[in-house]
Amino acid sequence: MNLQAIIEKYLSRLPEGIASKIFNSIKDIPFIQKEIQKEIDKMMAEMESSVKPYKGKVESFPKILPHHESCFMNESCFPSAG
Repeated sequence: MNLQAIIEKYLSRLPEGIASKIFNSIKDIPFIQKEIQKEIDKMMAEMESSVKPYKGKVESFPKILPHHESCFMNESCFPSAG
């Protein structure tokens, strides 16, 4: 039986306060941490397409270049187009 099935079968029936205390006491166990991380990774992968709808369709940039007032309308601050 996987972790999700156990949680749904047993912990979901408990009052929220008790379930929360149980979760807080077991969440530092390495196996539980791995299972939690798997679930988080799965959720993030599902959400990524809605958060980044243009991923793979347009160019992306790892960082925004800093803005300097001295570069305003100064062609030397911009890379040449050709």
